[in-house]
Amino acid sequence: IPRTIFFSGSVGASTGKALVSNIMVHPFEIVAVHCNFVQGTDNTLKIQLLATVENSTTGTTRVTNPGFNVFSAGNLSSSANPYMVGDQYISVHHSYRVEENSYLKVFADNSDTSNSHTIEVRVEGFEVIT
Repeated sequence: IPRTIFFSGSVGASTGKALVSNIMVHPFEIVAVHCNFVQGTDNTLKIQLLATVENSTTGTTRVTNPGFNVFSAGNLSSSANPYMVGDQYISVHHSYRVEENSYLKVFADNSDTSNSHTIEVRVEGFEVIT
């Protein structure tokens, strides 16, 4: 079954923020991730997509937001902890399977010392019902 998961919010200057999906009651095959970096972000907002078994959003650092970085799988594993960053709309076609009873979590890290930035992420995929 085709499914799109949206994440939106705001992250303050010099901090991080986590946004979490509802629980995945069935496996979910990710096929694409779209991220809109609002003009003026100037490459200061880093976005990671995590597959995790915990749904906490209280941590403001990557260390306090455990989970497998989806971008570490397959052809995007060019660094130990890859992320999306930019100053425009970016789409990445990427295949990854999130197991049932897991969550998707977007972790945003804002290195801009003066401005908050908007988080806009869309994950497209298929819910696998057997």
